[in-house]
Amino acid sequence: MFIPADVASLVSPNMFTEFFLDPMRRMVAGLDYSIMHTHSTYLDAYPLDLLLEIDELRAVQVGIDTNGPDIESVAPAMRRIAERKSLIVAGSLSPDQIRRARALLPDEGVCYLTYQETEAECRRVLDELEIP
Repeated sequence: MFIPADVASLVSPNMFTEFFLDPMRRMVAGLDYSIMHTHSTYLDAYPLDLLLEIDELRAVQVGIDTNGPDIESVAPAMRRIAERKSLIVAGSLSPDQIRRARALLPDEGVCYLTYQETEAECRRVLDELEIP
């Protein structure tokens, strides 16, 4: 199950707890794998600690927004996620962004998902990162 949690950045932690936390727990209960989707642009506004308390939640995807903060700014929050859940760092990531993120985040439990327009652009990213 893939759960977009954009609304979590628009309500207070108290409101999130009151209206969203229990329904999210029920949604992912019994599933083998569930992913919570977030955005780098307002990652600091998310009630991350509350989301990370959902034991059944297996991974958190952080979409790196092109108009959002740089990797270094969101790395502390992503590290907090990676300490407790699998982390998917996703977006139109350049090789430089992936290198910088890899220097700041643990290797284990982190997946980088880059969106490119063409197969050639994908190959260029892989080649620059020296990934066969």
